Amino acid sequence: MRLNRMAFHYTWPARDWYINRRADLLPLLRKRGLETETGGHFLSTFLPRNLIKTHPAWFRMNQKGERVNDYNLNPFSARARAMLTSNAEDFLVRMPEASLFHVWADDIEGGGWSHEPGKQRYTPSDQALLVYNNLIGRVRQKLPHAKLSFLAYHDTVFPPQVEKPAPGIAFFYAPRERCYAHALDDPGCALNQKYAEALEKALPMFNRADAEVFEYYTDEILFENMTDPPLPDVISRDAQYYHRLGIPAVGSLMTNTSNFQTPQTNLFLYPKALWNPSADLWKPLKEYATLYWGDPALIEYFRELNLGLKDVLKVCPYEHPGDAWDSMKFERESDGALEFRLRCLEQAATGPLAKANDSLNDAARRSQSVTYRERLAGEQNSMNFTLRQAKLFYHLLKGTLFSRRVKALHDPQAGVGLGVELVLARYQWAQQKAFVARGNLKGEPLVPGTEHLVRRWNELVTETSQISAEVMDIDPEEYAIDDLSEQLQKGVGGRIVSGAWGSVAVIWDDLSSTRRLEIRQAGKGTGVRGGDEEIARPYAARETGREGLSSFDEFGRPLRGRRLDLNSEPVVVKAQGMRPDELFDALDSRRRAD
Repeated sequence: MRLNRMAFHYTWPARDWYINRRADLLPLLRKRGLETETGGHFLSTFLPRNLIKTHPAWFRMNQKGERVNDYNLNPFSARARAMLTSNAEDFLVRMPEASLFHVWADDIEGGGWSHEPGKQRYTPSDQALLVYNNLIGRVRQKLPHAKLSFLAYHDTVFPPQVEKPAPGIAFFYAPRERCYAHALDDPGCALNQKYAEALEKALPMFNRADAEVFEYYTDEILFENMTDPPLPDVISRDAQYYHRLGIPAVGSLMTNTSNFQTPQTNLFLYPKALWNPSADLWKPLKEYATLYWGDPALIEYFRELNLGLKDVLKVCPYEHPGDAWDSMKFERESDGALEFRLRCLEQAATGPLAKANDSLNDAARRSQSVTYRERLAGEQNSMNFTLRQAKLFYHLLKGTLFSRRVKALHDPQAGVGLGVELVLARYQWAQQKAFVARGNLKGEPLVPGTEHLVRRWNELVTETSQISAEVMDIDPEEYAIDDLSEQLQKGVGGRIVSGAWGSVAVIWDDLSSTRRLEIRQAGKGTGVRGGDEEIARPYAARETGREGLSSFDEFGRPLRGRRLDLNSEPVVVKAQGMRPDELFDALDSRRRAD
C-alpha cells in the first residue's frame, strides 16, 4: 500500500504557502512519485474587498438587498468574474504540476452567495459553478490538462439546478455535516440519507472518473479535539458504498488545533478500507493494540470507545448538524433533537466511555514496558479530555432545555435546573481548562464556553426581578447563585442555586492536584483511603432523603447509598421548598453528625 497523492490544504492568509515552499517540496514529491493537489478557501481573495467603493455591483447582495463585501462575490457580474478569474489564473499557473486545483468559496455553512433579483433559480451550487466554469476555461488556455474542483460542501453539497460543469471541473464531495455514527448509505439515518441522495444525484452531472470524496474521519476540529473515534464499521461500509458508486479517490482531512496526544486510529484504518472495502477492520484494530501498546486485550477498549463516541457523534435529528459542534447554535434545533442528543451524551459518558477509560487505566497499570506506558499515557490524556468534553456538552445542552422550559411553562423548578446546569457547566469548563494547562495540550484545544447559559440565566434573573418589583409578595431575588467556598470545609468548593422551587447545592473537591497527592501519600498504611475519604465524607449522602435532602450525581442519578468521590465528580444535593440558608444548615449539621 502506498500514498498516491498529497493534498496541500491551506487558506488565507497563508494562500502562498505552497508556492513559497515549492522549490523545496517539488523534488521530494517527484522522488516519491506523488501527485499534488493545492489550494484552499481563498476564492474571495482574488477580488479585492475594497473595490466595493468603486464597483459595488461586483459584490454579492444580501437578503436585505444590500451590496456587501463580506463573502465571495456577485457571480452574475461578468466584470467581477473577469477580474477574479484573471487574478486566480496568475496564481494557479505558477503551480503547473498540480493534478487538481482547489479555489474554494468562503468556509461558512450558508449565506455567502448572492440574492440577485430574478436569479432565484440559481442555488449556491449554481452560483459557485458559474464562477468555476469561467475560471477553468481561462486556466486551460495555458494549462490544457488542468482540473479545478467543484467543492460540494456546506450549502453547495446539493447538486446545481441550472449550471452544467465545463470540461476540467472535478466533483469534490465533502459531507462535513453528515452523521459519523452511521455509514453514509445507512437507511436508518435520515440525515445521511439526505447526503447520500445529494451525492447520487450530482455524480451523473460530472465526470465520475475525476470525482473525489473528502472525508473527515481524522478531523479533530470537527470532533472538538476529542479522541479520534475509531469507526471501523462506518469506514468499511462507506468504502464499499463509494466503491459501488465508482468513485476512484477518497481522502481524509487530518487537522487539529493543538498537538496530537496519540496516533489517530482512523488514519490507520481508512487506507486499509480503500485497499479492500470488504475487509473486517476490527482485525487491524487488534493488531494496532498489540503492536503499538503491547496489549491485545485493549481491543475491548476500542469496542467501548467505538460505542461511546458513536453516541457522542449522533446528530441524526439535527436540521443543522454543524450546530452540534463548532458553533453550538442550539436555538435553531427542535426540543426533540436536543433531547435525543442529551440522552446520547449521558449514555456515552456514564456507560461505554467510562468503561473505556477504566480499560485504559487497567492496561497502564499492568504494562511492564516504559515505551508502552508512555504511549498509553498519551491515550489516557486524550481519553480524559474526551470525558470532560462530553460532560461539558451535556450540561450546556441540558441547561438550554431547562431555559426553554422556563420560557414555555414558567416552571420554577426548571429555573433552578438552569442555574444548576450553569454551575456544572462552569465546573467542567474550569476542569477542562486546567487539564489543558497541565496536560501538555499545546495550542488551543476547542473547549466550548458557557456564555449562552450565562445570558439565559441573566435574562431569567432580570425578568423575575422586574415582575417581583411589581408584585409585593414575591421575593425580588427569587433566583440566585451563591458561592459556598468560605462556608465549606477546607478542600471543598461549591455553589447554592436558589429559586421559588427550593435550593440545590453543587459541591466538589477544590484541592489542587498537588495537595490531593500529598493527602493520599499521608493516608498510605493507615487503613484510610488517603484524603479521598476525608473530603467526601461530609457530603457523600448515604441516606437519601435525610433531613429533606436528595443527593444525585451530575447526571441526575440518585446516589441511593453509594458514595461519590468528590475528587472526580461533583455531588448535587436538592432540597425542594428549602431556602439556601436552610440547605446550608442541613449540610453543615450532616457534616457535624458525621
